Amino acid sequence: MLLAAASPFFLAAFTSSMREDMSRIVELDPTLSIPCVEALLRHAHMAGTGNTANWASLLEQRCEGSTMEDLVCAADLLGFAEVLPTCSARLITSLNVSNCISRLLLAERYRLRELAAGCTGIICAGLGEDAALSANVALRDGLVALPRDAMALFLSQDPLPLPEEQLYELLDAWRQYQPPSRSPTDRTAQFDDLLELIRLPSLGMSYLSEHVM
Repeated sequence: MLLAAASPFFLAAFTSSMREDMSRIVELDPTLSIPCVEALLRHAHMAGTGNTANWASLLEQRCEGSTMEDLVCAADLLGFAEVLPTCSARLITSLNVSNCISRLLLAERYRLRELAAGCTGIICAGLGEDAALSANVALRDGLVALPRDAMALFLSQDPLPLPEEQLYELLDAWRQYQPPSRSPTDRTAQFDDLLELIRLPSLGMSYLSEHVM
């Protein structure tokens, strides 16, 4: 069966003792984008027949009205792992300062390394420009609001084309950040873990004495 051959999700559904196996009906997460699911099913059919030459373009066309982010979510949930690199590449081509933070979160969630690197490049370029520009203020605010794992992904990119002093100050701002409309949070323990991703010796003794110790 084409679906079972293309997706571990459908293979499990059709070969296990689950209710889907008995009825031959697979119930999907209702939050998934219908055009994206249809595109993935079309991809499974094309892959099964060996006709995959233009599947990436067809995938994008059939997802008209949905976002590539939706396609990443559907592909991951339904076990179409081979689609993810293509989705990542398409997302990279449209990166900008207004979407790089949300796509860094996407990259962390779905382990898209190339997308994470692309997002980091946009973020660092923005942070390296005039800090007073509204777009760059929003970029910094989005960065310090990241959850721990996404911030770790950003800091672990190598190389990061920003001075270590700026990276430390960003991390310190991240430590002090308090999300609106939520109970106060203490990021001190997480800060100590993330501090290992900063090259502290590069800061120099004077800076370390004044700002870190």
